[in-house]
Amino acid sequence: ERFQRDVNGRLISIDYRPINLNSSLTEGLTSGLNFSLPRPQGAAANEAMVARFSLNYNLQLRNTVALLAGLPDLDRLKGDGG
Repeated sequence: ERFQRDVNGRLISIDYRPINLNSSLTEGLTSGLNFSLPRPQGAAANEAMVARFSLNYNLQLRNTVALLAGLPDLDRLKGDGG
């Protein structure tokens, strides 16, 4: 409904008005690891007293969007919806 094509199938217009989504669902796992290492004795006064390291990981399991009732959901992880 938002794309108009001529008789040869060429795109001639796009309706750019915003749309309301019926629903959106995102599922994922997030984990993180933080590590702090104290500096050795005798470090200079202007140096940091603690070295901090952090490692984060995010895994998306599901990301779907429903536009209208009766239409199939868009699977964002497979590239649907741009």
